[in-house]
Amino acid sequence: MKTRILLASAVIVLAARTEVSALEIPRPPTNQCVSLGANVTLAVTATSTAPPITYQWWGKGAVLPDETNRTCVLTNIQLAQAGEYYVVVSDADNQPVQSAPATVTVDPTFMKITEGAIVTDREPSYSSTWWDCDADGDLDVYVINNACFNGCPARSSLYLNHGDGTFIRTTNGLSTRIMRYSTAAAADFDNDGDEDLYVLGNTHPGYGPDYPPDELYRNDGNGAFSPLPRQPWSSEFDASNDCGWADYDRDGFLDVFVANVYESECLYRQRGDGSFAKMTTAQAGSIVSVDVASDACAWADYDNDGDPDLWVSSRDGHCRLHQNDGQGYFAAATNAGSVVTARATCTGVWGDYDNDGWLDLFAGRSWETIRGSTNALHRNLAGQSFTNMAVGAGVAHEINAWASAWGDFDNDGWLDLFVASFQNGTNLLYRNRGDGTFETLDAGSPIRDGDLRATVAWVDYDEDGFLDLFMTCGSGTALPNHLYRNNALNIGNTNGWLKVKLVGQASNRSGIGAKIRVKATIAGREIWQLRGISGNSGYQGGPGLLAHFGLGDATKADIVRVEWPSGIVQELSNVPAGQPGQPPLLITEHQEYGGQPPRFNGATSSPTGCQLAIGEPAAGACCYLEASTDLVTWTKLMVRTSAGGTHE
Repeated sequence: MKTRILLASAVIVLAARTEVSALEIPRPPTNQCVSLGANVTLAVTATSTAPPITYQWWGKGAVLPDETNRTCVLTNIQLAQAGEYYVVVSDADNQPVQSAPATVTVDPTFMKITEGAIVTDREPSYSSTWWDCDADGDLDVYVINNACFNGCPARSSLYLNHGDGTFIRTTNGLSTRIMRYSTAAAADFDNDGDEDLYVLGNTHPGYGPDYPPDELYRNDGNGAFSPLPRQPWSSEFDASNDCGWADYDRDGFLDVFVANVYESECLYRQRGDGSFAKMTTAQAGSIVSVDVASDACAWADYDNDGDPDLWVSSRDGHCRLHQNDGQGYFAAATNAGSVVTARATCTGVWGDYDNDGWLDLFAGRSWETIRGSTNALHRNLAGQSFTNMAVGAGVAHEINAWASAWGDFDNDGWLDLFVASFQNGTNLLYRNRGDGTFETLDAGSPIRDGDLRATVAWVDYDEDGFLDLFMTCGSGTALPNHLYRNNALNIGNTNGWLKVKLVGQASNRSGIGAKIRVKATIAGREIWQLRGISGNSGYQGGPGLLAHFGLGDATKADIVRVEWPSGIVQELSNVPAGQPGQPPLLITEHQEYGGQPPRFNGATSSPTGCQLAIGEPAAGACCYLEASTDLVTWTKLMVRTSAGGTHE
């Protein structure tokens, strides 16, 4: 018997695993759209198991010899630099790897300003107010900085315009105190020919003991300021958030309204001697209701009856429209329509977007109040009511809109609109098509720049006739502000314009509350435009107490009509369009009437001072009385409409 023995053997093969090096680009550069003059940073993330990694950037098919880092920086970008950019990365072992390309788009609508303190200062800016504080013909800006949450500087600054496109930072006596959620509004409150500034404080106990009360700074001439002491707001303990000037009682002296977040609103009436009195509900009506808290305010004569009305928003989402009865008493408007039914409003700006002669209201939406709500565009139905046209007009976007501004940036005769998203998201530039609808434009950097965007303003700071854009950022965090110069002249826009500056006599010197109507033939169509001189240039910014009109292809305005707060109406015919560097059309209030001028018939003493005997001119004439102690400097004492005959 044979026995078979099987021997099993195992062959064990030991294989040494060799690591293969890898080179990857998990995050390629991303597409970017910017304005002329902007700085662009393209970045890439590369990984390798065989460092070091080297980088070489390419642009538009050519190597960029100086760009050998993981980031590629393009400064002061121009149209010729638009195109595709990519990077080639290498390591010690692998073949070079090329990233996916990124497209850089350069939009020529605006030139981004990147030099100068006005855009390089990193501060927690909350608001801006533009006006010609030193009367040199150029618009200056006062920027208020919010108290910072992380200890960064919070001192406010005045940037003086040199007239050459540059600014210098100064104070000229204005407040540099730490403030919180503060704004300012400019106006010549004392009718002396230079423009003063009301600056909000925030003395509410909830904000702590260090924040100042409101303050009115008198312009002493040449842009130097000094505070006006002992006024009723000095002892107020309100969380002031917005303010606006208006001659609500049409006595020729400007008054000021203050919107308070946690307390009742305040209306301060000017007595005519430079002092103010706080109005009560019994004196002024619903405008100073004690049971509401306000966030923002906007004056406008929405019903075209000659006196200013007031729209007020609140952080609780409830809006109010106060209608002036012509005697300086306000009641809730019974014809407010959608203006008060739409909610979640943080910003409101008046503008006649459809050129029908009635001021409409754009109201931005704040997510902080009601998330999911959209912007509203309240079309004025001839002063009888309002209807929300946002959906049909193309502006019903959901955006955390803290700031918005009307301005005809392309000078085609139709108001355009810029809306800033407060935090995250993109901003919106709506171009008016002239048919009641808007198109959304991608204008590069203004759409994407900034965070914590608090205010925006259209202003022609370089006097070339096209509106530029300024945006404040920060509101508690140190960030730069942004200034964009309108590049229209360099890209072939030949549209004309007209800027108007008013000098009131019987009315307040700034002309606040006046309505300016301009008729011009644009593209073969006769168009009337309306602008109001607004005194609430605080929270929403402002064009600097000027009226700016685009004239399209018209070389002149056929008619310029000014409707003054006093009731006086002036008309000018065949007014030429403006020219770059040319000062605004200056219109001084006067009245032409039949009959004789006022006659002084003597004076007698009275228990209250002096009684004058005046022979009045024809009925309906508007007269104002001035006094002087040296026959050089004159002060307006009173304004009244003549009844005709003799008055003592």
